[in-house]
Amino acid sequence: MNLKRAFLILIAAMFLPGVALAQDLSIGMTASVSFSDGNDVDTVTVSFVCNDGISPIGQAVLGDGDTFRHPNAGMADTFICTVSATSVDNYTATDSCEYTVADLGESDTAEVTCDFVMTPDGATITVTKYWDLSGAGGDEVDTSAVIEARATAGVLEYGSICAGEGMPPGSGASEIDTCVYLELDGDEAEGSVMINTSIDGAIVTFMEMGEDSSVEVTNDCGTIEVFPGDDVDCSITNTVFFEGIPTLSQYGMAIMALLMLGVGFVGFRRIV
Repeated sequence: MNLKRAFLILIAAMFLPGVALAQDLSIGMTASVSFSDGNDVDTVTVSFVCNDGISPIGQAVLGDGDTFRHPNAGMADTFICTVSATSVDNYTATDSCEYTVADLGESDTAEVTCDFVMTPDGATITVTKYWDLSGAGGDEVDTSAVIEARATAGVLEYGSICAGEGMPPGSGASEIDTCVYLELDGDEAEGSVMINTSIDGAIVTFMEMGEDSSVEVTNDCGTIEVFPGDDVDCSITNTVFFEGIPTLSQYGMAIMALLMLGVGFVGFRRIV
């Protein structure tokens, strides 16, 4: 090989990697997709791309538990290849796989596997506490309240064994309820619970603890079903009514006194 030809090959290797002598590597790229909640409805489009502009660019539509292998021949060790997956609404996927062919070792053949796990986004329920004190009669009212959010174990983020309850004998962790307690003080106080969801949804029940006999509770939260990515608002309103002993005005007292005097006078006349 003369000096001029060697120089031309060097230039080609620098600027045209597709024609370099190193372009004889074979890389097999395999992608797998799984949905952590068993979602068998949605699918993901997986793309296989290498940056030389000549190597095959492939795509495959995969669902939960599916895999696909894309062969790539004629690869130069300077190529950077990427395997990526499209997003699914209200799910979070692992990042795409990116690698440089040279990093796969000195072998002329290599295999790369990219596992894409789709995890459902959580949901949020925000509770607003309202107080109607128009019937309190001027009395001072304690406007603090504790709201219990209850769901099957594993549904509530930060959930724990519900107050006053224990693990039933012989039951498993998935067979019990867990609770989160929201301490809300004052009118329009807010509190939120975060929920682990799935394609099948999750159910949460809300209840005010320690209700007072002088307070009428209107629970618009009740039982709520949420799905991945949901953001739900609900409210619980306490209406206070006056429970004091009825009293008469000054005019009422005067009339009552006259009536009593009249009854006494009639009784006295009969005795006499």
